[in-house]
Amino acid sequence: MPVQKFATFKEAHQALYQFKKDDEYYQRISQFFDFVFQLQPMRYPAGILKFLDFAEANEHRRQLELQHAKKFKNSMI
Repeated sequence: MPVQKFATFKEAHQALYQFKKDDEYYQRISQFFDFVFQLQPMRYPAGILKFLDFAEANEHRRQLELQHAKKFKNSMI
C-alpha cells in the first residue's frame, strides 16, 4: 500500500472512505485482508470433520472464526 500524507485530520478522515466500488476498491480490500492474515493467520484444526448439512458446517466455521477474533482482540489489549 502506498504511503499517503495529509495536511489535516479532516483530509485523513475523508481518505478512509471509498465511495467508488470499482475494481481498484476490491483490489485494496483484498490486499488489506492479505495483510491482516499475514499478521494473525487463522489456523484450522487438522483432520476431517463430518456435518449433517451445510448450515452446520457454516456454523462450525463461524464459531472457529469468532474464537480467533476474540483471541486476537484480547491479545491487543
